[in-house]
Amino acid sequence: MATPVWSGPVEPTVRLADALAIRGHTIHFACDGLRAGDLPLRLAHRRVLADLKLSVKSPPWQVLGDRSRIKAYVAETPIDIVHCHFGHDHTLALSAGLEAPIVRSIHRESSLDFGPLRRWFYRRTAAFTTASDAHAALLRDRYGRSSIRLPGIVDTTMFRPSQNDEERKSARALFSLEPDDVAVGYVARMNEGRAHQLLIDAMETIRKSLPTARLVLVGRGERESFLRNYASTRALGNVVIFGGYRTDDLPLAYRAFDLFVLPREGNDGTCRALLEAMATGLPCVAARRASLADTIVDGECGVLFREGDASDCARAILDAYNLRSALCSAARHRAKTQFRLEDRALELEDFYVAVANGNLPP
Repeated sequence: MATPVWSGPVEPTVRLADALAIRGHTIHFACDGLRAGDLPLRLAHRRVLADLKLSVKSPPWQVLGDRSRIKAYVAETPIDIVHCHFGHDHTLALSAGLEAPIVRSIHRESSLDFGPLRRWFYRRTAAFTTASDAHAALLRDRYGRSSIRLPGIVDTTMFRPSQNDEERKSARALFSLEPDDVAVGYVARMNEGRAHQLLIDAMETIRKSLPTARLVLVGRGERESFLRNYASTRALGNVVIFGGYRTDDLPLAYRAFDLFVLPREGNDGTCRALLEAMATGLPCVAARRASLADTIVDGECGVLFREGDASDCARAILDAYNLRSALCSAARHRAKTQFRLEDRALELEDFYVAVANGNLPP
C-alpha cells in the first residue's frame, strides 16, 4: 500500500488481512516508508517488508531499489498472491516481473480513467476487485476486465446508537449542540471535490422548513478556511459547526448526529463513513452514485439525491428527517447483516484461491 497514513481504504484492507491471518493465512504488508505517517506504527507486530520506500515521492533510484527488493523478497518467500491497492505499488509489482499473480483493488473512480499505459498494466494483472457495480462496469467497458465486488465492512460494536440519555448528551456536547438542534453530520477531509460547499448551500433551503437544523462538518483539510468564510458570507456562520478532526472519539461523534449525509465519494470506494453512520442507526442521505447507491436502499434505509444538486440534497435530507423513525432501524440492520467482516473475509479467501488456481474469467 503506497501510503503512509491510516486512512481511506487502508483500515478496511488491514482488518480484512487480519481476519485472513486468523483463518491461518500468512500476510505480508508493505507501505510508504518515506513520508511521515501513522501507518508503519499501526502495522506494528505484523509482517512488514523492511527497507522499502514505496512512495510516489521517491526519486528514480529509490524506485529501482524498491523494485529489486520486492522481486527478491517474493522470490525468497513463499508468496502465492501479490495484492496491490494503489497505482504506485501496482506499477512496481508489475515492473518487477514477479512470478506470483498480481491482484489490484480499485478503490476510486480515478483509477479507471482511460489511458494506454494503464491499459497495458491492467491487461497484465491477474484479477481485480471493485467496491461498486459502477466501478466494475467502468473496468469492464474501458479495459475489458472483469472483477469481483467486495463491499465494505463496519464494526457494529464500535459504531452503534447511544445506549442512554447520558451518552447522547456527552456526544452532543462535543459540538455544543442544543437539545432542539437537528444535527446533520458529514465526516470527510475538507479538500476539493468533497462537496462541502454544496451542503452549505443546501442548508439555506433546509432551514426554511427545519429552522433548528445545524450542519456539523467533521474533518480537516486545506479548504477549511474557505468553507468557514463561505458559510459566513451566506449568513450561516452560526449554523455550520466545524467539528475538527476526530480519532478515538469518532464513534461518539456519530452519536451526536440526527442524520448523516455523504454527497461525494472519497478515496475509499466502500464509503466507510456511510457504513459507520448506518451502524450508528442514523438516517442517511447520499448522492446517487457508485458505492453510495449500492449501499443505501433508497427510501428503505436512507434517501438518495441527484449528485451535485443542492436543492435535491435539501429535499433528501428533509425526507430522511420525516422518515427517521423507520430509517434508523433499517440502516442499523443493513449495516449488521450486509457489511460483516466475516463475510468479506470468506469472499476474499475464495477469490484468492480462485486466482491462485487460475480459475477466474479474464
